[in-house]
Amino acid sequence: MVDISNPIPPAIIGAVPVPGRPFDLTAAGHYAYVAAENAGLVVVDVSDPVSPAVVWSGGHEHSLRTVAVAGDYAYVAAWWGGLQIIDVSEPTDPTIVGTEVPSGASLPLSPMKRISVSSATPSLSR
Repeated sequence: MVDISNPIPPAIIGAVPVPGRPFDLTAAGHYAYVAAENAGLVVVDVSDPVSPAVVWSGGHEHSLRTVAVAGDYAYVAAWWGGLQIIDVSEPTDPTIVGTEVPSGASLPLSPMKRISVSSATPSLSR
């Protein structure tokens, strides 16, 4: 966690180790959602910025690379495993609600740079 109330210099005020290797992060409400490679999605409670805490990890275990959160859902994309949709309405107990593996799933999704969510229809984009 970084305090930027005085941007010169910013100050590190809290940290938490997460399992896996973090590739992407997004925040929504009092939670940060981390795409942590083979550890899957990691949910971190950041309501106390001095003492953030991991409250859940799981989901995709196929080299997770990117995460987006819209409403009650996290959309995660993996290198080999396609797109997974996780209900995070209860961030300490998420539920996997869907997986979409594109045809040719044996090909890595490494060129995928982001997940777009519009009108409740997720998509992968380059």
